Order: sequence, then C-alpha cells, then structure tokens
Amino acid sequence: MKSVSKFFQGFRTNACAEQENQFLPARVFDVAVSIGQDCRARFHIDRVQRARHFRSYVPRSGFFDSLCRDKGHGCVADLISTDFALSAKEFELKEIDGEWRAYVPRHGLYFIHDFKFSAPDRLRRQAEMEEMRDQVIAKYSYQGDKFLKLLSSGQRILFVLSDGAQLTFETADALARSFRAVNRDFSFSILQIATKGVSQLEHPDVIGVEIDDTGTVWSGSDVGYDQAFKEVFIRA
Repeated sequence: MKSVSKFFQGFRTNACAEQENQFLPARVFDVAVSIGQDCRARFHIDRVQRARHFRSYVPRSGFFDSLCRDKGHGCVADLISTDFALSAKEFELKEIDGEWRAYVPRHGLYFIHDFKFSAPDRLRRQAEMEEMRDQVIAKYSYQGDKFLKLLSSGQRILFVLSDGAQLTFETADALARSFRAVNRDFSFSILQIATKGVSQLEHPDVIGVEIDDTGTVWSGSDVGYDQAFKEVFIRA
C-alpha cells in the first residue's frame, strides 16, 4: 500500500504531466535560467516552479541570479564569449543608487549581495572589497562553468529576462549567437517579460510577454509574473 506522501507525490506528478500537455511543444522547456536583471527573475522562477511542482522542485543557482548591469543585456553575450572570466584588477568601487557597489566597468556589471561594506570611508571600503574579491571571483567562476555546461547539456532551456525594456533585436541576436557558439544545436527561447507600454520583441528566439508590474515591493507584482509564466511550462 502506498504511503500518503507517495500518493500525493504521484498525484502531483500526474497533474503536472496533464498541465504540460496543454502547451505547444515550442513552449515546453526542461529548465528555466535567469539572465537578469537583478534578483527578480530568479525569485519568480522559484516561486512559480514551487507552486507547480511542490516538493519535487529543486532550485538551481545561476551566474545572473543577483547581478545588475548598466550597459544593457549585451553583457551576457560578452561574458559567454570570454568564458565568464573576471579579473581581480577589473573590480572597482562605484556609488550606484546611493549605495557603494563592487563594479566591473568592462561589462557594466555590479554586485548586489556578494560584497558587504561596513567601513565609513572609501579607502577602507576599497580594502574590504579586495579582501572579499577573490572569494567572489571563485564563486562566479564556478557559476560560469556551470552555465556553459548547461548550454552543452542538450536540455531545452528557457532564459528569463525580467527587464524586457532593454532587449533589442540586435541584443537578442547577439545572445542567440553566443549560446549557439557553445552548442550549435542548442534549443532555447528567451522569455522577455516587459511592463506595460514596452514593445514585445518580434524575434524567432524570443517569447514576448507584457505584464502589469506595479507591485510596491522589490520583487514586483506576483500576479503579473504569474501571467507571464502561464505562457510556458518548465519541467523542473
């Protein structure tokens, strides 16, 4: 006799399989990966997938889970083309939105959570950054390797982009070329989540979704992101 927990696990699996069958094959993916901007995409991937798959869902950390950029989404393609190499000498301090951040000018990339500054003056903050820097580089080197392995894995991947306003046709092309440079047969789509008033991109590798993202907290509107993820099904 099946245990109660196994019964409900089987029930949940069957329910997910039935839900998957409601989607066109082109809208079904093996895994979802955040490519930014900031923590919002990662947060909503996890939230939606937990609701769909309950205890069977296992979150996956990724390179772009909690990074911001001020030079657009082309940064993702640039990092892939350089195997996610980050050099210690590239890091500098920069005040962004009233807070001091570790910043990599070449990519326009800055770190939200990895550096914690407590010193009151810039010179000592610089020393704090240098103390933490090697450990952060090691972390992102590991995440970069994991990202490249995922591109080569044969899985169909949905890349989730929460700041759709920055995505241009040229940038989408650059992203697609960088993915396929790693794996010529790579199967993927980019989910462009755009707020109202932002044009959805007409591109063969992009699924454009417009949402109302008027939430008052950092993560935005749960209702809006629920609507975005109704367009796709992610198996794991």
